[in-house]
Amino acid sequence: MTTDTMAVRSARRRAQLDLAADAKAAVITILLLGVLGAALGLVWQWWSPPGPVAAVESGGIQAGESEAWAAADGRFAVIAASVGLLAGIIAWAVRANRGPLLVLGLTAGGFVGCALTDVVGHLVRGNGNTYACGSDTGKCIDHLPLSVHLHALLLVESMIAVLAYGLLVAFAARDDLGRPDPLHEQYLIRTRHQADDGGGHGDGPGALQQGNLPPQ
Repeated sequence: MTTDTMAVRSARRRAQLDLAADAKAAVITILLLGVLGAALGLVWQWWSPPGPVAAVESGGIQAGESEAWAAADGRFAVIAASVGLLAGIIAWAVRANRGPLLVLGLTAGGFVGCALTDVVGHLVRGNGNTYACGSDTGKCIDHLPLSVHLHALLLVESMIAVLAYGLLVAFAARDDLGRPDPLHEQYLIRTRHQADDGGGHGDGPGALQQGNLPPQ
């Protein structure tokens, strides 16, 4: 077995290990963003104003005029965007696991985190209590449940995280994003081997054997 063959096999092995490490990092990212999102559900319900009162009418629930829903959605967007920005920057700072799998982890983790923030906030705030009033049914609710009404906000964290990460990638000076690339090393080994063999056909000139000498 030649030295180049051993080097190629070693590069392949390192590439497989790196792929497994990247997949693990993506899963950890999803789990961390999920746990953080659940914790932020407590922050969201504490920060958001009480939902509007509502009258229980014979034809359904009639909510009172209030900006509470819009305020709750706005606070949710601020929380989600902030987490997404920090997640994208921190993910980029983990040099050893940069790559497409980490982007998938940010995308899925951001959505899971936002969904858990919504669910936890809703459960902690509760559905409100009924009391007697002058509605058709004689019942009113002191506050409606807390929930995200603009469903597109559930994607904010993912979009901001991927955008922040993508901008950092765009300004990276190196094509390998500053991390070892075994597949690129494997390509260089094969290219050098073909050049030493005269282009791989035996009828061409070989590569210069003293390419590292300083210019004359």
